[in-house]
Amino acid sequence: MKGPGGRLKFDIRRVWECPVCHRRELADGHVVNVLCPCGSKADPPRQIWMKLIETRPARPAAIASPPAATGQAALPGEVGDSDPAPPNAAPEAPPA
Repeated sequence: MKGPGGRLKFDIRRVWECPVCHRRELADGHVVNVLCPCGSKADPPRQIWMKLIETRPARPAAIASPPAATGQAALPGEVGDSDPAPPNAAPEAPPA
């Protein structure tokens, strides 16, 4: 049986911020607009909509580093390949 690792591994919540009171709130990925409660305290009450903050988390260092730095061998055709010639290229003939 699998545990909650997959659910906790990826955070798909969105960050919303109020332009008036600068209050931040996390909402699920399916939420498309958020109403800030600070507008209900005003006289007369008004609707203040939060703005979506588009921030992406940084990739973990183990994934972002090249394979040679992590001790894994690079596959042919990947960055860091020491053989610049394609594997099916004919060898060059020496000059006559």
